[in-house]
Amino acid sequence: MFVDAELAVLDLLDDLTVSETATVVDTTVTDDLPALQVVRTGGGDDRFTDVARIDVTSYATTDAEVRALAAAVHGRMLAFPHRTAAGVIDRVETDTGPHTAWSRNRAVRARRATYRVSVRRRPR
Repeated sequence: MFVDAELAVLDLLDDLTVSETATVVDTTVTDDLPALQVVRTGGGDDRFTDVARIDVTSYATTDAEVRALAAAVHGRMLAFPHRTAAGVIDRVETDTGPHTAWSRNRAVRARRATYRVSVRRRPR
């Protein structure tokens, strides 16, 4: 069984916002911003290493705030390896750097980046 890469990234980024870092973020309530959404969108393994494709979306009410949050996420992600409560992240590569993302709420700014996150099997 591999370390859950999505949970490991959630744990890694949890202290970057005052609201909870989650897989689902309600952007209709701006009081909960800034916030981060972490979602595994794909990836695969070679039996030894799981390479997960992880989208991290930053949400905030101003362009300056969302850019700063996305930059903080990017810096944290690339400072690997990481030990988290979910397990060890061995390697992180940027697939798509932080860029403007669409938000349903016109009062909310969003930036998304996609990373390839490598994790090992859990010891037995």
